[in-house]
Amino acid sequence: MLYLILWVIVAICFQVFFNWLSSKINYSYGRKMEFIAILLNVFVWIMIYFKGMHLTGFSLQPIFFSVISTILISIIFIDLKYYEIPNSYNALIVVLGLLYIYLFQSLLWSNYLLGGVIAFCIFFLIAIFTGGNLGMGDVKLVGGLGLFTGKFLLTNFFIATFLSGALISLFLLLFKVKKTKDKIAFGPYICFAFIYLLLTSWAVFGRVECLGILLFLFFVY
Repeated sequence: MLYLILWVIVAICFQVFFNWLSSKINYSYGRKMEFIAILLNVFVWIMIYFKGMHLTGFSLQPIFFSVISTILISIIFIDLKYYEIPNSYNALIVVLGLLYIYLFQSLLWSNYLLGGVIAFCIFFLIAIFTGGNLGMGDVKLVGGLGLFTGKFLLTNFFIATFLSGALISLFLLLFKVKKTKDKIAFGPYICFAFIYLLLTSWAVFGRVECLGILLFLFFVY
C-alpha cells in the first residue's frame, strides 16, 4: 500500500509539472482541465502499477510508460483546446522512443525503428490526401509512438486510433456537440489508442478502463 501511495504522489507531481510546462510554452489549458488531467494521469498510472509493477516487481519499463502516458495526457488537453500539438512534446516522445529501443528492444531495434518510419509515412500520406485535415503535429506524434509499438503492433495501433476517432466523432455529431464542418482534434484519439495498447498489453484488466477514458474524451469535448 505504501508503494501505491508513493506511486500516486509521483503521478500527481509529474502531471503538475507538465501542466506547468505546458503553460510556460503558451499552451495552458486552464485550472479546471489541469485538475482533470491530474485525475486522469493518476488513473492511468494506477492501472500501470497494477499491471506492471505490482505483478512483476520493480521494473524500469512500467516507469518509462508511465512518463509517456503523462506526456500524452498533456497532449490530449492541449490539442482539445488549441488544435495543435507542441513540437517540443513530439520531439520528447521521439527521444524517449529511441531511448526505449536502446534500453528494452536492442535485439529488435530495426523492427521498432521501422514501426516509427511506417507510421509517419502512412499518416503523412493521409494528411496530404485529406487536404490538411490531419495536422503535421498528428503525423509527428504517430511517428514517435510508432517507435514504441514497432511494426508488430502498428496495425492494432491504427485500428484503435481510427475506431476511437470514428466512434467519438459519430457521437459528437449525433448529440449535436459538433457540426459536420467543425474542426475535431485527432491527437486525443492517437493518444487514447496508445494508452489502450499499453493497458491491454498486460493480462489483468484494461478494456473497461480504456472505455472509461474514451467516454471521458466524449464528455470533455
